[in-house]
Amino acid sequence: MRILNTATLSILCGLIFVATSCYYDNEEYLYPSISGIRACDTASISYALHVNPIITSKCLTCHSTTAAPSSGGSIVLEGYSNLHKSATSGKLLGSISHAPGFSAMPKGGNKLSYCERTTIRRWIEGDTLNS
Repeated sequence: MRILNTATLSILCGLIFVATSCYYDNEEYLYPSISGIRACDTASISYALHVNPIITSKCLTCHSTTAAPSSGGSIVLEGYSNLHKSATSGKLLGSISHAPGFSAMPKGGNKLSYCERTTIRRWIEGDTLNS
C-alpha cells in the first residue's frame, strides 16, 4: 500500500473542502416553518384576498398611479386592469422571479418570498381572474 505524500494529501483535502463549500442551502426549504412554505396555501387564489394585498404592500410604493411617474417607473400596477396587463404580458412574473431579460423587482431588493411569488404565479396560471 502506497502512503500519500504531504503535497498529495494537501491537494486532496483542498479539493474536498472546495467541493463541500459549493453546497447551497435555501433558507426557504431548510426552515419551512419560518419562511412560510408549509403555511402557503395556493390551492384557491383570489385577486382581492391574496394577490392585491401582496401588490399593495410590496409594489405600489413605486408602481401606483401617483408614484410611478415620480419614481421613474412607467409600469402602474394599481388596480386590477393595470395588474392584469402586466401579468398577462409575462412582465410581472418575469420581474418578481428575477428572470433573465426582465428588470428584477423589487428594484435593489430581495425577491418576494416563495409564498408571495407562488401566489402570484398561481393566480396568473389560473387566468388572472378578478375575484
